[in-house]
Amino acid sequence: MAIVTGADSGIGRAVAIAFAKEGADIVLSYLPEEELDAPEVSVVIQKVGQKAIRLPGDIGSSDYARSLVSTAIEELGHLDMVVNNAGFQMTHETLDEIPLEEFDHTFRTNVYGTFLLSQAALPKMKPGASIINTTSIQAFEPGEQLVAYAATEAAIANMTKSLAKLAGNQGIRVNAVASGPVWTPLIPSTMPTEKVKSFGENTLFKRPAQPVELARIFVFLASAEASYVSGEIYGATGGRTPLLSIKAFKIERRRDEAMAHINIRVSSFARHLNRRTSVMFADVLEIGNYIRSENAPPQRLACRKSRLSPMNSRLI
Repeated sequence: MAIVTGADSGIGRAVAIAFAKEGADIVLSYLPEEELDAPEVSVVIQKVGQKAIRLPGDIGSSDYARSLVSTAIEELGHLDMVVNNAGFQMTHETLDEIPLEEFDHTFRTNVYGTFLLSQAALPKMKPGASIINTTSIQAFEPGEQLVAYAATEAAIANMTKSLAKLAGNQGIRVNAVASGPVWTPLIPSTMPTEKVKSFGENTLFKRPAQPVELARIFVFLASAEASYVSGEIYGATGGRTPLLSIKAFKIERRRDEAMAHINIRVSSFARHLNRRTSVMFADVLEIGNYIRSENAPPQRLACRKSRLSPMNSRLI
């Protein structure tokens, strides 16, 4: 039994239908203004013999998140899967163009929505259950026109890792699917026309993905076949996912090289410091001896004193 947010269209719609075809009853979450599209999804789910419960609301509300979980438990008996897919984005050419209200709404929908539903669902889920978040290539290669959206996708990717560690104690797996360009209603409604025309051309396939092409990944991550998969970000970006492991290796190697260089310099300095300290200590002893000696040559004492220069004193 599953909750799928953003289930009226796009990836959420495709995932809800794919889950239903695998035998899951679905609680469909979507915005009230999308009420015209949601019944179509319900019809498809019901045709394959599964229950579809429509519950519109604002995923950025903690009360609504709790109502989704309570509805799933009351109507379906238990909760096996949560798909945090609802998202909002808007492109802007400059930072000044981004209204504070829109920035807040982007985080409220994408980040708060994922957190609030996970927080409400986790205590009610049993071992073997699964939470799957939707993130984006923007988490790893943020675009300058999607400042707010890209930041939320990075937050979701990091949250996925943290939640996986927490949920692992309950035997619950948490993963995310990082999508590349996917053709959803969000694209033509939030992007300039010229960008829409070339959308997806920066992938190996020279086109955007269709939501159904990603749906099977969600099915896999929710299934027993993925029993050893948790805390992972599954890239479906059309070949654009950066090779993070190699980057991390290079960073690690450069850090080690830098630390080795620093250690050499520090060791060299320490040897120099010890050598100078020993000489200075010997000089002090000699000076004391000369002072106690009635026949100490004055010029030699002056010469010895001159070695205790201000520079050497500061070095100590």
